[in-house]
Amino acid sequence: MSAESQFKIHRLRREELPHDTIKLARFLIGKVVVHDLPCGRLSGRIVEAEAYPPGDPAGHHFRGPTPRIRSMYLPPGHAYVYFNYGAHFMLNVASEPEGVAGGILIRALDPLDGVEWMRRHRVAQVGRAKVESSSKISRKVADQVGGAISRETVRGTARETANGLAHKIVRKEELALLDLTRGPGRVAAALQIDRRHDGVDLCGEDSALWLGELVEQQRASDSHAVSGRRITRKGTRTIVARTVRIGISRAADKLLRFYERGNPFVSGPKRLLLPANPLPAAKKSAHKTKRCKSEARAT
Repeated sequence: MSAESQFKIHRLRREELPHDTIKLARFLIGKVVVHDLPCGRLSGRIVEAEAYPPGDPAGHHFRGPTPRIRSMYLPPGHAYVYFNYGAHFMLNVASEPEGVAGGILIRALDPLDGVEWMRRHRVAQVGRAKVESSSKISRKVADQVGGAISRETVRGTARETANGLAHKIVRKEELALLDLTRGPGRVAAALQIDRRHDGVDLCGEDSALWLGELVEQQRASDSHAVSGRRITRKGTRTIVARTVRIGISRAADKLLRFYERGNPFVSGPKRLLLPANPLPAAKKSAHKTKRCKSEARAT
């Protein structure tokens, strides 16, 4: 399946992927997730990913294979999609040789194609969340009023209310661009990824959901316009940094979250991230010396 795109994207082949979880997680920063849909192409550059290597106590595979995680044992480049806390789907990439479990959670994208469709999909997700919340309340109300009002009637009213709230979000433009794909649940919702995509070959020639890379000439160009904003590409080198993973209790000190330094779509607390523009070594030394002299004068 193909779809129109304002970007030239090369489809990654499996032999291009490192067959090691940590190396692949770093490799994927700056690469592209593409989903070709009837509405058009949705795509975004990967700017944040977490590695869950073999033997990782924080990984789903730590206690061995189960039907739920069978996709983690597929060759590198296959999708492992699961439903997290009954609320969000999460896109992962299998990362070890076939038969060995390992995975990389795609945490954030910098949108390229289909920004307005991503916005619609995210608004629908917000609406569904409100419906679920309202439905829980409606069941309690229906139980309290007995048979006077059916659950279906109350639930229908709740659904209308939730949809109305979702439309208000669009009108007020409260769903900011940064909220489209900052965080793994948002990524899956924006790109319409769900359980049906579990086990999909992201390197397959005919896959509608696939991994790619912006062609060199385009990556090196000065800038691109995406949905009214400018995305600046200063050269072809992406500055990749690493920090601790988010939302886990085991092996929480491991530096297995990789991200594009300075990209605003990276999720999580900013205190865990390095600043966007690090000082060169010479300037850093001069800055430190100047600060020490200043502190000495102050004392």
